[in-house]
Amino acid sequence: GNHQGKGSCLQCGLTVAKMKKCSTCDEHNIKSYYCSKECQKSNWDEHKKLHKQWKDKRDSSEPKDAAKVYEEAKELEKKSEFEGASNKFKEAADLGHPMAQCRVARYLSCDRPGFTSNNEEIIRYFRLAADQGCEEAQAYLGSIVFSGDRSLSADEVEGFRLLQLAAEKGSPNALNYIARLYEVGSSTIEKNPQKALETYKLAAEKGYASAHTAIGFMHMRGFADLAKSDQEAARYFKEGMNGGCPIAAYQLATFHESGLGGLEKDEKLAHNLRQRAIELNAEEVFLDGPGALMSLEEMKLTVDDMLR
Repeated sequence: GNHQGKGSCLQCGLTVAKMKKCSTCDEHNIKSYYCSKECQKSNWDEHKKLHKQWKDKRDSSEPKDAAKVYEEAKELEKKSEFEGASNKFKEAADLGHPMAQCRVARYLSCDRPGFTSNNEEIIRYFRLAADQGCEEAQAYLGSIVFSGDRSLSADEVEGFRLLQLAAEKGSPNALNYIARLYEVGSSTIEKNPQKALETYKLAAEKGYASAHTAIGFMHMRGFADLAKSDQEAARYFKEGMNGGCPIAAYQLATFHESGLGGLEKDEKLAHNLRQRAIELNAEEVFLDGPGALMSLEEMKLTVDDMLR
């Protein structure tokens, strides 16, 4: 199947008066000749490798489509092929795709396969995505900058600016964070119970589980203009648990243990709900990194904090 000099048949090496040309090769300005259709057929298995070489070369030199690579990454992630997804997200991120940049920052945050947590890289990728207007990145970066996480110096003003940008676009994550700031206050944010409640409700409307849970605790305390109601609290905790919040499952367990909120007293169900809280927390750890891991004792401390 080798070339036998210009004009000779690739299969048998003969030269005849009327040689046949491979039209595909001809398009690429390469002369591939055959003395007959039979020789061309016989040589095809060998010859098609040449066509594949050009195709591979052409594909590698064409500019990659960042959006296409990002979609490929999401497909791999859906199939739980996280290593392949990680590589594709990184490729799309380095091609400038904002959602991929945000995903890479999150993968770095939680030590996913193929990524090692690195604060500088996490901030860099979140910034790249936030600068392109990615609301998820603005929300994450805002919370990091506000609180001074990831070895950054805290900058509440800049952090809050980023959080507001994301909240204006409807980011439930940002809305929930801002609501918490209004609830507890900070050196630059004045406590505002009414605003806290309104903002939690906006996040809850978007299905944000932690916001449902926070409103549940507000009902237990009679926060802002809410009437104290364990029944309403239980309703919100159910929504929170269904959305994946472990603290909501933990608190429902407590309600069933004591028969609060109009729920039947049921020790077995309370035990199962605590187990559910542990499972939900394990899922959170997978999404947000080892720092999110909580024991039941730590969940209780979080509940005590929410009820203060």
